[in-house]
Amino acid sequence: RIEDAPFEIYSVLAFKLAAGIREEVEGVTHATVWLASRIGAPIREPRLCAVDIVPAPGAGGAMFERAVADFVAERIAHLDDFCLELEAGRYPVC
Repeated sequence: RIEDAPFEIYSVLAFKLAAGIREEVEGVTHATVWLASRIGAPIREPRLCAVDIVPAPGAGGAMFERAVADFVAERIAHLDDFCLELEAGRYPVC
C-alpha cells in the first residue's frame, strides 16, 4: 500500500508543492517545502508542513502569504488523488 510509505510520498509531494508554488503564486522566485509525518497518524495529516519562500522584490505581505497557504492546503486536501497518481507512476521517484 502506498500509504505505508509516507517518507516517499512526502518527498515527492514536497518537491511538487515547491514547484507549483513557484509556478502558480505570483511573486515567488524560490520555494522550499518540508513535510514530516508522525508514526501512526493518517498520511493526510502531516505533523509538519513548512514553506520557505523567497519573494520577488516588492512581493510579500498578508495576501501573498495567504495565497501560498491556500495553495498548500488545497494540495494536501487532495492527497488521495496525488497518491493515486504517484502509484500510477506519474511522478518519477529516485
